[in-house]
Amino acid sequence: MTVTASTAATLANAYRASRAASVAAEIKRQIGTGPLMSLGAHDFRHTNMEGGSPALAFKVRILPMKADGTRSSRPRIMHVLIWLTDADDYGIRVAYVNRLRLVKHYEASGIYADRLPRMMLSLDYDGDELRNPRYL
Repeated sequence: MTVTASTAATLANAYRASRAASVAAEIKRQIGTGPLMSLGAHDFRHTNMEGGSPALAFKVRILPMKADGTRSSRPRIMHVLIWLTDADDYGIRVAYVNRLRLVKHYEASGIYADRLPRMMLSLDYDGDELRNPRYL
């Protein structure tokens, strides 16, 4: 049996999608339902980053920081992206869209699986700091 280039590409894409789905499910399991529920997480999906790293993407409701450094009183829908790095730890990016431009709320890398739930809980905070210091 000979494999054509298009068949090989189709198989490679199917493998990447399958791996992204299983890694995303594992990330979601490692975070747990409690932190996800406290953030109002919804619209879960799996994806691959530009470099091919599998990732979990979802939306949450977080109070954004205003220009003067205080928190807004109205929550905003933010997009969370958690990806698996080559070092077998995670990177997190939280951003939202404001007037047709992407605004980064928080970004970190080098996060191990046991820190994911506390990292998610620390984002849900209404104080002057970006993250809740009780969960750091």
